[in-house]
Amino acid sequence: MTTYHPVVRWKPNRAGIRNIWEYDEQVFSFADGRMILRGPNGSGKSNALALVFPFLFDGTMSAAAMDPFAGGRSMKSLLLGVVRDDARSGFRHDQRLGYVWLEFARIGPDGDEHITVGCGARARSDGDARSWFFLTDRRVGIDLDLAPDNTPLTRGRVIEELGAEAVHDGAE
Repeated sequence: MTTYHPVVRWKPNRAGIRNIWEYDEQVFSFADGRMILRGPNGSGKSNALALVFPFLFDGTMSAAAMDPFAGGRSMKSLLLGVVRDDARSGFRHDQRLGYVWLEFARIGPDGDEHITVGCGARARSDGDARSWFFLTDRRVGIDLDLAPDNTPLTRGRVIEELGAEAVHDGAE
């Protein structure tokens, strides 16, 4: 008698945002590939989803792609934090480096596998945002620390950590 093994699919397992928009460091957990975000209006649910899905898959950092409400938030403004009040307008930070990542898991009879796709981005108030992408079987917060001593890794440090073959200039 042959034992039937269903196809084991990759499912979202965890996602994270660091130093982007209002998120200092946030990890979101999925249950069987699903996640529910609840909170009051303006708490960041839509921004979190826009950063993780579809941004990590298409890699487009334009304001039209980054802002779910077409308000003109680019990756630069999400990293630096836009200040708009009666006294002044500008950015909260002169420069900032942040990360968005998504971990997939495949839980099978022969063991668990994980793969993480991520994007690092750096912005300066006097320039544009720049990004890089990575793909690894390492897990953020478990065997990959993107911010040792609370200082996010630069692109060069990510290359040192993961190897040049894991780091890419675009999402392709």
